[in-house]
Amino acid sequence: MNKSMKQVLQRLKKEGLIVEQRGGGERHVKLTLANGAMYVVSASSSDWRALKNVEAGIRRTVATGS
Repeated sequence: MNKSMKQVLQRLKKEGLIVEQRGGGERHVKLTLANGAMYVVSASSSDWRALKNVEAGIRRTVATGS
């Protein structure tokens, strides 16, 4: 997991999300929102847009409530 992803996950923990490592070798991260909704992201994406996509996906999940 790269430094930027670790920083984003630390911020999300502070905002109340539950962050769990999933899969062998920490390949995925499962985020559980306060409303019980779950969001799974890659822990090792090489795509520079990955962090933006994670944040956008979480915003969409919160907005729809699912």
